[in-house]
Amino acid sequence: MLINSHGQRDNIDQCVFENGKEKRISFLNVDTIDNALDGNPYYLDCWTCLTGYGMTDNLTTAALNGRCVGAFSATANISGNGVNCDASLSDMAKSNFYYFYYHYLKALHEGQTRSAAFCAAQQAYGEALMKDSANGIRGEGNYQFNLYNLLTYHNFGVIEPSVVWPTFEATGYISQAGQSVPKETYQQSGQEEVPSKPAIGHTSGMSSGESSPVEASCVNRLAQGSITVHSCTVQPLDNGYVRYALNYDAPEGLNVSIYDRPSGDLFNLTMDTFRTLGIRSTLMFDIQAECAAAASEICIKFVRGNSVSDFCVVVLPGYQK
Repeated sequence: MLINSHGQRDNIDQCVFENGKEKRISFLNVDTIDNALDGNPYYLDCWTCLTGYGMTDNLTTAALNGRCVGAFSATANISGNGVNCDASLSDMAKSNFYYFYYHYLKALHEGQTRSAAFCAAQQAYGEALMKDSANGIRGEGNYQFNLYNLLTYHNFGVIEPSVVWPTFEATGYISQAGQSVPKETYQQSGQEEVPSKPAIGHTSGMSSGESSPVEASCVNRLAQGSITVHSCTVQPLDNGYVRYALNYDAPEGLNVSIYDRPSGDLFNLTMDTFRTLGIRSTLMFDIQAECAAAASEICIKFVRGNSVSDFCVVVLPGYQK
């Protein structure tokens, strides 16, 4: 839910005009938010003033104590200077807060988690503001007001496991729709643990370039249902890896493995605890760029249980630098 309106520490206003005069009615407040939004868990994005003020005892914390999982909120007053949802993309980069939301939604579409998308949008928005600052001061869209907005806008709530784990150097896992599964990157050899193959998973690397579309083909041998690939992208990271994001539909309960064809000599990941959800999802995984480039094809195998015949393989070409 995205709300763009006037707000205070404990309240968001609905603004209406009667006979040419503005009238404000409480839309959500600390006393009503849990009753109004008491159904499914939800994310709340507030483009309003002060709803995160003081970091405690405000509308945001009231929501988080209820069904809200995470919220974007401002800890101070924010400025509407330059805000224009009808601007072209080039004009949106000129101190317009919607440029933040453009990059946030773009990152989500490319398969990043909500928290990672928030950080990516902050970076893109901040870089655009500093570039626009060279153009001089103007009344609307002045970068100084927007820079203040950037500094006061925060991500409250739950951080996804796929964002947190890399902080602790747990670099071997894949993520899907909020799930995270530690990767079994070691095998026993006497009393020592040694790496079984080069690390593959969702690493802590940050984007170092634009994502590119990847053509995908499917070899379907599932007894029931099939895999539908909606999109696939690959993006270079600043740690020597590339990140793939596969958006797909699949039957529920399938195991997933990722390997290079034919036999997984460069990388091979089989997750015993990872299962497809039966809904449209995004599967994200990182591969060392050199290994991805050396692979003739990258295979994502969806298999039912331990079957050798009930499976579907999504085939990607090797990474092209």
